[in-house]
Parts: sequence; structure tokens; C-alpha cells
Amino acid sequence: MGVCDVPVISTVCNVAGDAAASLVTAPFDWLAQAMGGAASWLFQEVWTVFDSTSTIDLTGAGYIGVYDILFGVAAFVMLVFFCLQLITGLIHRDPTALTRAALGLAKSVLRSFLVVTLTGLLLTITDQLCVGIVQATGNTMDGMGDRLALLA
Repeated sequence: MGVCDVPVISTVCNVAGDAAASLVTAPFDWLAQAMGGAASWLFQEVWTVFDSTSTIDLTGAGYIGVYDILFGVAAFVMLVFFCLQLITGLIHRDPTALTRAALGLAKSVLRSFLVVTLTGLLLTITDQLCVGIVQATGNTMDGMGDRLALLA
């Protein structure tokens, strides 16, 4: 028989035991709440970054600089093929070689602009479809980020 088995002292032992238990578990409770808050904040920030970076603007300054370089390289390659078409026409004595070379050059320039325009249009359509699907479920992108944070 221990000291805490005495009826009057057992109440004191229970109170002291609860106080000691709360003293021991308090740092772990605080740590768990802090980790949960940190995880929630992390999910919200990741979702914000994901939401803001998933929409691509192909008319930005960085993309335009790359387009300028690539269009210069493409123009050089197109002129090389134009000259090869003319040389082939001269070797075969084909009177329509200049017409075919000019039409081929015009088609390649037109198609290069068309590809860039269609790529931007398709990316915009995809972004709007994703936003539409989210809104059709009755949510917003911010609301979905908050729900993900609650799951953490």
C-alpha cells in the first residue's frame, strides 16, 4: 500500500499528478500546435505560388527577348533554305523556282507567327478551363488553398 492509497492524500496525489502531467505535456502540445501552424502556412504559401505561377503570359519581357533571338536564328535558317531552293532551281533550269522559294519563305514566316499565337491562345484556354472547373465546384483557388491547409 502506497502513500497515495490513503483516502485524504489520494486527492492531493491526483491533483499533483495532473499538474505534473500537464507540465510535461505542455511543451509537446505547444510544439504540435506550432508545427501544425507552420504546415498550414506552408501549404497556403505553396498554393499561392502555384496559383500565381501556373498562368503563363507569353507576352512578358523575358519571353519576347527569347522570341527575338529565336526569330533571328529562324530567319537565317529560312534564308539558307531559300537560297538552296534557288540553287536547286538553277541547276534544274526550273523557271518557277523563284516563285516556289518566295512562297515557301512566306509560308514559313507566317507559320512561325501562327505557332506562337496559337500556343499563347491554347495556354490561355487551358488556364481559363481550369479556373472554370474550380468555380463550377463552388470553390475559388484561395478557398482550395485554405482547404488544403486544413487537411494538414
